[in-house]
Amino acid sequence: MCGGVVNVPEDDPIRNEIKQIHVRKGSFIVWDSRLPHGNFPNENDQFRIVQYITFEPPKDADNYELTNRINAFHMRTLSSKADEQLIGFPEPKLTELGEKIVGLRSWKTNERVKSDFE
Repeated sequence: MCGGVVNVPEDDPIRNEIKQIHVRKGSFIVWDSRLPHGNFPNENDQFRIVQYITFEPPKDADNYELTNRINAFHMRTLSSKADEQLIGFPEPKLTELGEKIVGLRSWKTNERVKSDFE
């Protein structure tokens, strides 16, 4: 099964393995989404905000995906709202890891990927 919601029956022994992870306000939690996970009810009157971020490295052989990621980074075409918010900010400088995430550097060979913007 890939993704989706799985409801574990109340009498399933796996429920004995459930652990609550308590973190401070503003904390950042990272886990592999293939692991069983869930959340607990909000037990106070404060609104709780959650931001889910997913990541998959670009596939070196998928030139369409690589080109789109690189173009979006260089042209900041994620949204017109983002364009408005970025006015006056310099072009970001990427680390080697950042270049891999965007698609400017190969995960396998560590070589720079050709970009129309360079």
